[in-house]
Amino acid sequence: MAPPGPGEALEAARRWRGRLAEGEGASELSDAALGGFLWQARGDEGRAGELLRRHLRWRRESLPVARGEVAEVLQAGGLAVLEGTSAAGHPVLLLNFRRLMEADFSQEGELARHIRAAVYCAEEMLSRMPPNVSQWVSIINCTGIMMPPSAFLQGFQQTFKANYPERCHRIILYPIPRLIARVIQGAMQWVPANTRDKMSFVASLDDVCRAAGLAREQLPEHLLDPRPLPAPPGALAAPEAPPSEEAAVEARQEEAAASPREAPEHEGAGARRAEGGDARRWPHWGSWALLCTSRSAAAVLA
Repeated sequence: MAPPGPGEALEAARRWRGRLAEGEGASELSDAALGGFLWQARGDEGRAGELLRRHLRWRRESLPVARGEVAEVLQAGGLAVLEGTSAAGHPVLLLNFRRLMEADFSQEGELARHIRAAVYCAEEMLSRMPPNVSQWVSIINCTGIMMPPSAFLQGFQQTFKANYPERCHRIILYPIPRLIARVIQGAMQWVPANTRDKMSFVASLDDVCRAAGLAREQLPEHLLDPRPLPAPPGALAAPEAPPSEEAAVEARQEEAAASPREAPEHEGAGARRAEGGDARRWPHWGSWALLCTSRSAAAVLA
């Protein structure tokens, strides 16, 4: 059976709630939460009931998460909840992949602490949601990385797919040059449409604001990265501000005059930078793009 569409999810959840036995524990959850389990089960109420029972057992064993328990993780800046909401009322989850890559997940308990911190953020966002809002927006800062934090994303996916299905409204990855974004989007045809439609690859902070429905002053310093941490050799760098068309033409002319034989190789460099960042500064974008579209989407859009 095909899963209900977004417009039908709440109504389907209300009908299902009426058919659940009192002992099922449905009274603990919102219609949106029940609808997420129905969506995950492709509309199969029997399967959704099994997922619901597992989730309720997890809630009893895992919640609440005290802020003091995860304060050190939150202070490290790898993940946080934005103060305020988007224009549409969605809370915003911030992930800084570079900061998450600095965590030593080989240490006993480190991954569990980070997943607990992510759960704390999720519950914080749920508590802030105004009426008629049931999803959050995720912004991922990819500055200074070569690969995503795979260990964290795997643990994140396992917990959030089982307990927060269909809770993410949009995922925004920044900063991705527009040229690279087009290549990634063209390679995403295999990604389910529901996930693909939620993903945005943006090159600038203004694009972040437009995609998330935020004002520039709402963005925190760790997303702005005014003094980014030193990146390892070959890591992805934030794109430079695009030059004016006149400056791009002048730069190409100077390159041609200095090295005529190499001019064809560099032809169009200014145009590529104007597209949101020079693709030559992203040496590992191919493998990185594949990982981001698969792991990041699967995890954050679980």
